[in-house]
Amino acid sequence: MSTMAYDALVKVARKGNNPTIKSQHGSRSFTFKSIDIELKNLLLDPNNYRFLDNPTYKRKIKTKFHIKTVQDATLRLLEKGKRYQLPELKKSILTNGYVPMERIIVARRD
Repeated sequence: MSTMAYDALVKVARKGNNPTIKSQHGSRSFTFKSIDIELKNLLLDPNNYRFLDNPTYKRKIKTKFHIKTVQDATLRLLEKGKRYQLPELKKSILTNGYVPMERIIVARRD
């Protein structure tokens, strides 16, 4: 992830819960804040480090993350990868709801 993207990292939280969280990554420190983001405003990261060992993975240009074909290809990588366990995750969220203890990290798209 680029240095600029690290600077924009935030954590998503439920309404009414807005703590500030500090974190250290190597010699850099980051401040995370909890905010609410509508699902329709989130994009999948096509350059997620989890894809690096996938033979079909191709690095995408950051300015093209929002393009439908890039998002569709990213979703296909997630769906094909058994280790991501998307069906189990979906079932768990439907059964138990989203567990806010496991925060989702997002980066602002400029």
